[in-house]
Amino acid sequence: MGRTADADRRLFQLLLDFATTLASQTDARTNAAGRDGPDDHEVVDHDNGRRSALATLITRSAAVLDIEGIGVMLLDGRDQLTVGAASDAAIDRIEHAQLGLDQGPCVDAFRTDTTVTVHDLADDERYPQLASLAEGQGVRGVLSIPMRADGVVLGAMNLYRAATGPFDDDMVQVGRLFADTTSTHLRSAARTAAATEQLLGIRRAMRTHGPIEQAKGAIMHAVGLSDRQAFDLLRQHARRSRQPLLEVVRAFLVGELTTGDLGWTSAGSHDGQVAAE
Repeated sequence: MGRTADADRRLFQLLLDFATTLASQTDARTNAAGRDGPDDHEVVDHDNGRRSALATLITRSAAVLDIEGIGVMLLDGRDQLTVGAASDAAIDRIEHAQLGLDQGPCVDAFRTDTTVTVHDLADDERYPQLASLAEGQGVRGVLSIPMRADGVVLGAMNLYRAATGPFDDDMVQVGRLFADTTSTHLRSAARTAAATEQLLGIRRAMRTHGPIEQAKGAIMHAVGLSDRQAFDLLRQHARRSRQPLLEVVRAFLVGELTTGDLGWTSAGSHDGQVAAE
C-alpha cells in the first residue's frame, strides 16, 4: 500500500524535532563552554544527548513507517561499529546479534556502502545464523541503508518488518531519505561538539596556565627572576609543602604566601638555580 501525505508530514515533523533537539543541546553546550559559567562536569553529555534524541526519533518513526522497528549502527570514537540506538528491546537484540556474529544485512550495508534488502530472513542463505533469532523477535524482512554525510559512511539504518516479500520502491526511497537526513543532522551535531570540546580545552588550559603566568610575572617583577626561575620557585615550594602547584599559585596571588615563603633568599640565583631555604 502506498504511503499517505499525512504519514510523510508526520515523518518530516519527527525529523524536524530531531534537528531542533540536537541544535538545543549544541547551543547549551557551546554557551556553557564560552562563558565563565558551569564547570565541565556540569555541562550536558553531548554524545549521550545525541543518542537519546536518536532513540526517540526512530522509536516514533517506526510507527509512522508502519514497520516493527528501526535500529541504527554507528561508528564510535574508536571507529568501531556499535549499536547507536534501537526502537525497542527486540530490535536491540537483533542489532547486537549481528555485531556479535560479524554478519548480517546491517553490517553488510555499512561495509559495502550499499542498500541491502532481505525479503525473508528464513529463506536467505546469506544470514543463516541470524534467521532464527530474528524470527523469534517477530522479524522477517530487513531493509538496511548506509548512513552517509559529506561523503563519509557513519553507519547503517535498519528497518525491520514482520511481513515477507520485496520492499516497494516507495519504502526504499523514503528509507534512504530518512537515513540521509538523520545522518546529516548527526554529522553536523558531531562537528559542532568537536569544536566545543576544543573550546572547553582552551578554557581548561586558561584556568590552569593563566594563574601560573600571573604568579610568575609578579615574582619576576618583585625580585628580578627569569621566567624559568620564577616557575621553579613555585614548583619547588609545591614539592616541599606537598601541595598542588595551583594551590601554591593561588595562595601567592591572594597574598597568603610571599616570595620569602616560597623560598627566595637575597642570595639570588646561581648557575640558573633558584636559591632555596
